[in-house]
Amino acid sequence: MNVLEQESDILRILDESGITNPKKLIKLATQLHNQSPHELQRKLCLDIIRAPRPVEYVQHCIQKIKDFAEMVKFEVKQGNHGMLIVGPKMDITIPIKLDLPESWIKDGTPWIEDDERDIMRQAAENYLRNSTRKYLLAKVVLFPEFGFSGIPRVFEFTKEDLE
Repeated sequence: MNVLEQESDILRILDESGITNPKKLIKLATQLHNQSPHELQRKLCLDIIRAPRPVEYVQHCIQKIKDFAEMVKFEVKQGNHGMLIVGPKMDITIPIKLDLPESWIKDGTPWIEDDERDIMRQAAENYLRNSTRKYLLAKVVLFPEFGFSGIPRVFEFTKEDLE
């Protein structure tokens, strides 16, 4: 189950419950937290439990997941393999097209976590080398459609680190 599916499962359950009372929503999120097998699902439940306005937070997350899913579909159609998410609010997306043999990407075999992390690091480093920025703090996500986990990872570099 990829990241988007894991988060979507929790949000779908919360949305279908129709609960608009924050206390009841927190109670359900707590139950889901205790039952969820995936770390990302438990983290999302904790974020909901800790949110100052949990009902609004869930609605915001649902919309964000829908928008992200559409963005991923679009980027895959454009031939991109992932994206960098940058900016002070992490709201700017930059497509990533990997320079790997097409047979490796189309194969569909899941990537080894260390290899995936190395590819992500290289993509972030390449972006920084080719930009006018001196510093980069970015989330990098590679799409599950190409055998990647879809788990975003954060990277932080300065141009000096790359020299």
